[in-house]
Amino acid sequence: MNNHFYTGRRLRGYASLRALAPCLLTFGEHATPGASSEAKPDVILITIDTLRADHLGCYGATQVQTPNIDSLARSAARFAQAYTPVPITLPAHSAIFTGSFPMATGMHDFSGNKLPASAITLAKVLHDHAYSTAAFIGSAVLDSRFGLNQGFDTYFDHFDFDRLDEANLDLMKRRGDAVLDEALSWLKRDPHRPFLLWAHLYDPHFPYTPPEPFSSRYRSQPYDGEISFADAQVGRLMAFLKDRGLFDSSLIVLSGDHGEGLGEHGEKTHGFFIYNSTLHVPLLIKVPGTTPRVVDDEVSLVDVMPTLLQALMLPIPPSVQGRSLLGQIIGRGGGSSQNCIPRRTCPCCTSAGVSCGAFRHTG
Repeated sequence: MNNHFYTGRRLRGYASLRALAPCLLTFGEHATPGASSEAKPDVILITIDTLRADHLGCYGATQVQTPNIDSLARSAARFAQAYTPVPITLPAHSAIFTGSFPMATGMHDFSGNKLPASAITLAKVLHDHAYSTAAFIGSAVLDSRFGLNQGFDTYFDHFDFDRLDEANLDLMKRRGDAVLDEALSWLKRDPHRPFLLWAHLYDPHFPYTPPEPFSSRYRSQPYDGEISFADAQVGRLMAFLKDRGLFDSSLIVLSGDHGEGLGEHGEKTHGFFIYNSTLHVPLLIKVPGTTPRVVDDEVSLVDVMPTLLQALMLPIPPSVQGRSLLGQIIGRGGGSSQNCIPRRTCPCCTSAGVSCGAFRHTG
């Protein structure tokens, strides 16, 4: 991919920062009572593994109940055409946290690679700007051994690698209610503010074994049962934030990392092909003081990091290849409406592609 494309995206983001500055000042209006008007908002990032956008109510699904995610969508910018650059958990999350594509970071598989220590992550940037940082992880494929813990004060993985060999890491998981128990316990200890909290829910990942009552409700649709269970965990976190008066003033992101084949195109799960069944993901971004809206522009998960940094009025590292979506979030547009998004799967496959507006090519 032409480096001028990446540079152009970044420069457009820098050029628009001055124009967006008045809107960013609304953070002060939504600060916690008694806090300084200059206080930075807390940042909450929720990633739900293997989550297809078309299996959420806010994206039009009727066969599954997701009231808590739908409620968040009504308070946020909902991106109708968000895509992951790679349908595998570790490299997809690396794209979120570095703002860079797998070709740049070298993160392209679910094991066997590690994020370089030189990588600049969202957590590192926020940590360097006096944020407390904590992550609570639902799967061993995001264990700290793979490098995504960089910049986090607390990184709750704690998986027993003696149980499975590395080829089966994707089977080692922690239920979403256990992830939220740890995250809420951390929040109840009143961490230094502002803070970055990342909660990773792995439940919709195969095999689909939702707990009761979701197992009975979705007996013939266990994948949707896992999604509904994950939605309940999102509800627990949102209820806590609202109870503590943190919801309105917080910058909140909810995203999938990739989708699931569910038999479409001959793919049962994910990681082999690059059809929309595994690439199209939900993306909700709630910026304090902005009006909820639906954004139809095609965007990538690499755009999450620069969007958050621009919203926080923090510098975007030169290594970031994504572009800020803050213009779209506040309804002012955001540079070119046609963005070419490279897509790649695991190294054992030959599939690669590029999406540019309505044009898509795979090969």
